[in-house]
Amino acid sequence: MTEIKNKSDFLKLHLKDNVAVALHAITKETQLTFEGRSYSFTEEIPQGHKIALIDLNKGDHVIKYGYPIGHLLSDVKAGQWLHTHNVKTNLSGTLAYTYESNLQPVVYPKSQLTFKGYRRKNGKVGIRNDLYVIPTVGCINGIAEIIVENFKQSHP
Repeated sequence: MTEIKNKSDFLKLHLKDNVAVALHAITKETQLTFEGRSYSFTEEIPQGHKIALIDLNKGDHVIKYGYPIGHLLSDVKAGQWLHTHNVKTNLSGTLAYTYESNLQPVVYPKSQLTFKGYRRKNGKVGIRNDLYVIPTVGCINGIAEIIVENFKQSHP
């Protein structure tokens, strides 16, 4: 039996989510501890697929990115694989979509602001490298923030 304790094996995209994403394939009989809870996997879970973080009932919403992305076709236990065999999208028919902004500003504390740069001959400063994380759709803004945060932590 394999035991995984590395936080990077799962990715929970939003605090409200009741699912996480497998960052690598998870084999049957793997034991995993995530956010203080232990999970025992009874089935193979492919990389990039959803995993239930709590027990859910038929008809319950699957919450990912902080929003319902579908509903369950059957009861599932925590640690169970969620995919088209047990989740159905909440979308149906022709949709009339209206964008309703729900912006919640993120406040980053200021502390000893510095950067790795150099002084030019004219006295001004410059930098040599930039990292751009540009989400192409709004539903991954949270993932982009996680990427930036991980980069900042690994490149102080």
